[in-house]
Amino acid sequence: MTLTLVLWSAALLASAALRWCGNRWPEPLPPSTPLVLLLVLGPPALLSLWLLSRWPGRPGGGESLQ
Repeated sequence: MTLTLVLWSAALLASAALRWCGNRWPEPLPPSTPLVLLLVLGPPALLSLWLLSRWPGRPGGGESLQ
C-alpha cells in the first residue's frame, strides 16, 4: 500500500510539473507521431509485460470437477 501511495504521489507531482511547464512555454510544440505513439502505447505495453512476467505457470492444471 505504501509503495502504491508513493508511486501515485510521484505521478501526481510529475503531472503538476508538466502542467506548470506547459503554462510557461512560449509556443506550442508540434506533435511528433513516434513520440505520441510511445507515450500512448508505452505504459500499457510495459504493464502487460510486467503482468506476464509475474503470471503463474502451469503447475498441474486448474480446478476441475472431474
